[in-house]
Amino acid sequence: MSNFPQFLSYPESVAVMRRHVVASVCLSVRWAVLQMVPFLLKALFKAPNYQSVLATMMMPAMHLGTVVWGQVYRRTDARRYLWLFVLLGVLPLAGIGLSRSAPAMLLWLAVASLASPALIPMAGDILRACYSPGVRGRVYAWITVASMLSQAAVSWGVGLWLDRDGWAFRIYMPLTVVVQFGGVALLAWIARQPLFIERQQATLRSQPWTTMLRQSVQQMVAVLRRDRAFLRFEMAFMLYGVGWMISYALLPLLGNNKLHLTYSQFAFSTQVTLPLVTVLATPLIGYAVDRIGPLPVATAAFAWLALYPIMLIAVAGTWSLLAATALYALGMAGVHTVWMLGPVTMARQALDASHYTAIHATMTGVRSLLFQPLGWLLYEWTGTFWIPLVVAAVGFAAGAYCMYTVPSQQRQPR
Repeated sequence: MSNFPQFLSYPESVAVMRRHVVASVCLSVRWAVLQMVPFLLKALFKAPNYQSVLATMMMPAMHLGTVVWGQVYRRTDARRYLWLFVLLGVLPLAGIGLSRSAPAMLLWLAVASLASPALIPMAGDILRACYSPGVRGRVYAWITVASMLSQAAVSWGVGLWLDRDGWAFRIYMPLTVVVQFGGVALLAWIARQPLFIERQQATLRSQPWTTMLRQSVQQMVAVLRRDRAFLRFEMAFMLYGVGWMISYALLPLLGNNKLHLTYSQFAFSTQVTLPLVTVLATPLIGYAVDRIGPLPVATAAFAWLALYPIMLIAVAGTWSLLAATALYALGMAGVHTVWMLGPVTMARQALDASHYTAIHATMTGVRSLLFQPLGWLLYEWTGTFWIPLVVAAVGFAAGAYCMYTVPSQQRQPR
């Protein structure tokens, strides 16, 4: 991190970014341990398949509430907002650690998932307020690399721990709570800095929850109607979501029903390969975003990802699945970066950044509810993988074309 001052335009950004990266590492631990919950339900509690699928869908589906979280964020002091995240998103992790049955674990997971998108509006504010437009891609690349390395290490360590003791979550979940407090404390420090305070989105007047919910939806619709370029950007991501959600839903079924992989083989060819390749590619992607803007990068990433479902049709074992995952990771490195920076860049004013980011994240929840079940249903109805995977490839390609048609003035960083 010693080279931060070489590319950060605001002098104050140096201290902010150091803490921002460490906070992201701490907060990524939460995501890593929650990803193990569906496996825990099946392996330890022998939960039925629908409970495992429900757990898998729960966190992305809860992004539906991001636009509401965005409104709460705009009406709350940043430090109070972080305490709300602790209450709903961090403390329930201890409840998961105390669970003695699958229904209890699902209940606590549902509570924790409600707050999964809570930090997204604030993340958009930090990126827009604390870093100049010409460096946001590289800043976000550093944060992504640190977060993904943390997730990979924690996931691998937790997996090994659970192999030795299936009840290890009783220990690592409370430890995760402690780590989350460290990450939240660092975000609170950033929220106290003049660089953030001077540029953050203005706080709005408090309103009743029903009014706030209605206005959240109305404002989301109004923004999409008013900003046609952003609407097309979201249409492109919705089409991309057809490909991603179908592929994501079918991957465990493919590994078990077709390839008959062991858990370690499946983990090695997917869960280990994905973050490592993504980490290697992300710095280059961040540089490309700073040079040409996030939308051309997204166009190329979506087009590249159209190859992934085709490769999944052809996989025959661990190494071919690893090769498909490596190709997939190269595309996802672009998607991960653009997912946050795209809405931030397209916001017409700095004060709109968190609202655009919240709308974008909310649409992720819509995609999860629509297209993961679609992939599973196509597989069940046809009895084959190739038909839903061809649909996924078409979705990726259509998303690339739609992103390419976003108006040219929106395709440069600003």
